[in-house]
Amino acid sequence: MAYKLSLCLFALCSIHLSLSKPSAHEPSSRVDVDRDVDRDIESHKVTVFSKTYCPFSKALKALLKPYSIKDIKVVELDLQENMHEMQDHLQTLSGIHTVPQLFIKGKFVGNFEETELKEETGELKKILRSAGAI
Repeated sequence: MAYKLSLCLFALCSIHLSLSKPSAHEPSSRVDVDRDVDRDIESHKVTVFSKTYCPFSKALKALLKPYSIKDIKVVELDLQENMHEMQDHLQTLSGIHTVPQLFIKGKFVGNFEETELKEETGELKKILRSAGAI
């Protein structure tokens, strides 16, 4: 009886370990996710982290559209395998865990509300111009 119980426990542990091993189809490591987010921010004059269904994300993209930005990357987090890890890393960079998040020339500019205020005061245009984005 003890032998059968040990054998069952061994089988269960083996199944658990095989399920916890990353496969080729699983998302990248946390280091890779952080590196990819950092690379997106650093390699584009303007980077927006957004979600396709978020009304604030849609509003930010609409606010930026008239500027005809030369080098913009929009990352739709809800379409990414590593969405949660990406948002966690963004929080370390921006201090917020929500979207949208706007980065210009590698620096966090704000969420929609903050960016809208910068637009109203003319500051957004100055930031975009100094970054060479418009």
